[in-house]
Amino acid sequence: PKCDRAVASKMHAMLIGATNSGDPFPLLRGPDNDVKLLYTSLVARGVADDDIALMVGRYASRAEIAKMFKETLERVNCGDRLLLHYGGNSVRARDLIEGLIPKEVRDPFKEVSIQDIWQADLLNQGRKSARAIGWIEGAGLFLALNKQQDGVIELISAHDLSDFITNLRNRQVDVAVTIDTSYASEADITGQQEKAGGSTVWSLDTGSEGPS
Repeated sequence: PKCDRAVASKMHAMLIGATNSGDPFPLLRGPDNDVKLLYTSLVARGVADDDIALMVGRYASRAEIAKMFKETLERVNCGDRLLLHYGGNSVRARDLIEGLIPKEVRDPFKEVSIQDIWQADLLNQGRKSARAIGWIEGAGLFLALNKQQDGVIELISAHDLSDFITNLRNRQVDVAVTIDTSYASEADITGQQEKAGGSTVWSLDTGSEGPS
């Protein structure tokens, strides 16, 4: 990673607003508006337009966000600061798992937790599907992005965000994170960053009411 101490530090922002994630998520009004307000506020405080990534509309997709993650990591310099914001719907890993396991498989085990089912090895852990669901279970919270095609739900995990933040911190970039969604505390970005090696990252939990 580049580190030129002779270059003045800069402020960057990556603002993600997902309003239309498709079924089963409700259509939202607030995220796009929040992103616009944050953008206006940052520009008024002297942040360069080129240093603000507005990830709304078709840009609030996995492909575009992954592309912006890479571009941002290549652009930042040590001593820079970055605001990472997400607003939209979310789904907890355990809810996602229950949606993936067929009802006829779940019904005989209504009184048994999903965790108990996996620990009992009811499914062959060597199968790709079992490994995938095991990965989902450990990923915590999933953030919904904008629908790109019918029948496909686009999600990004809290672990994905944490990996991006870790890469920024490895480049000596100070990071502030806001997550405006239901179950925001379950993203546990601060906890994940502490495991990565100490944390000055702060996160904002807006409670369980969810965005509008």
